[in-house]
Amino acid sequence: TGLQNRRLGVRVPPALLARPRTRTDVADDGVVDDMAMNRQTKRMLQRQGELGPDGEPARGKPRQQTRPAPGPPKERTSPKQYVHEVRSELRKVAWPTRAEVIRYSGIVLFTLIILTLFIFALDWAFAQSVFFLFGG
Repeated sequence: TGLQNRRLGVRVPPALLARPRTRTDVADDGVVDDMAMNRQTKRMLQRQGELGPDGEPARGKPRQQTRPAPGPPKERTSPKQYVHEVRSELRKVAWPTRAEVIRYSGIVLFTLIILTLFIFALDWAFAQSVFFLFGG
């Protein structure tokens, strides 16, 4: 489907490729075709080793993923080194100008006030409707 068509090398488990059987999956002799799929899917499964050249499921033993050997434990950095790295990273930050901070703060405060008034109005309206319905 989407990612497989772009040849991104995404492996799809065979169970997810199965689709519900329809009348077209049953041959004229009444045998159900379990591997009803298009050519592209068959080729992809053959490249991944899930299907043999004849289109039958590969019966080889399942491949186990090997984990890389753990390396030596990393040494902790000193507080001085930590502060140095933090400062060097903060130099790379694109800090906003004073005008941008003022403008963005104004937008946030305006939005906060509008939303607060909206929620207050809803709360007041619901309270009035409850008092009206139950005669409070």
